[in-house]
Amino acid sequence: MRDGLTVSVPFRISHRDMDAFRRLSGDSSRIHIDTAFARSHGFLGPVVYGALTVARLSHLVGMHLPGDLGLATSWKIDFNQPLYVDEAAVFDAELTHVSHSTHTVQIKFRVIAGDKLVASGSAGSKLLDEPVEARGIGDQ
Repeated sequence: MRDGLTVSVPFRISHRDMDAFRRLSGDSSRIHIDTAFARSHGFLGPVVYGALTVARLSHLVGMHLPGDLGLATSWKIDFNQPLYVDEAAVFDAELTHVSHSTHTVQIKFRVIAGDKLVASGSAGSKLLDEPVEARGIGDQ
């Protein structure tokens, strides 16, 4: 793992994702579920729950950068523009700092949909050691 490593992860949030999150969270705010209400307030349609964007951040950090040997320690995210249901988006992330002495990494990211910046921020992770079995310790 080295500074400057980048990854782009495309994603979409579906109506099914929105409904599952609504049921799980209990958040039935009309801006997220009522097309007429959202449009009457200047949006193109229901706005994706910010937490679903954060869920995609969890995917990016846990599966790509740094991956499954990372444990999130901090996330900062600023929402700049709305993301809409079924809108194609991409998480662009860059590893900005790797500390081998503290086993930590820092990542900066942006969420882009078309030509708009949906969100941006940073994430920190602690790097876990390889499992004991993977290092051959304890093998008999």
